[in-house]
Amino acid sequence: MLHFSWNCFEVTGDLDAYLLYKDIESYTKLRDDLNNGMEDDDSK
Repeated sequence: MLHFSWNCFEVTGDLDAYLLYKDIESYTKLRDDLNNGMEDDDSK
């Protein structure tokens, strides 16, 4: 989905596609950070 929204923005210049890309990017980073934190807790 991240690549799709970026490609849409790249081709069309549509601001909504860019904002969707940034939302997905930040959600993915947050999810990864939370998953990494949970893995750190499991190792204790």
